[in-house]
Amino acid sequence: MLLGLAMFLGPTPFHALERAADEGPVLIVNISEIKSDSIILHTSTEPEIVNLLEITPTGLAEVYLWLREALGEFGPTQHHYGVKKVLCVWESTAQPIVEKLQKMGVPPGSQIWWWAS
Repeated sequence: MLLGLAMFLGPTPFHALERAADEGPVLIVNISEIKSDSIILHTSTEPEIVNLLEITPTGLAEVYLWLREALGEFGPTQHHYGVKKVLCVWESTAQPIVEKLQKMGVPPGSQIWWWAS
């Protein structure tokens, strides 16, 4: 085995993920057709799970395509259509995570690390 590649393409041990949270909470976001959720790793608490009940890969892809079209074709005067879609993503994905971070005592403005799986 090559030095430093023992875990290559394998699962990352929890202690390594936990160390990553030394600089701020790590948010592992998993979006699937079966279940979507986020795992929050923070040095001062056990891992927390946030269920993201309203988002699916198909829904997220639709929002992405719609935003791309809206921002590219409508021009600057009609970007409010894109804002509505961004708010939809915020409400279904980011807002529940931010609310959980607040309950965990993470101060506003803290560094957080997003990792999509």
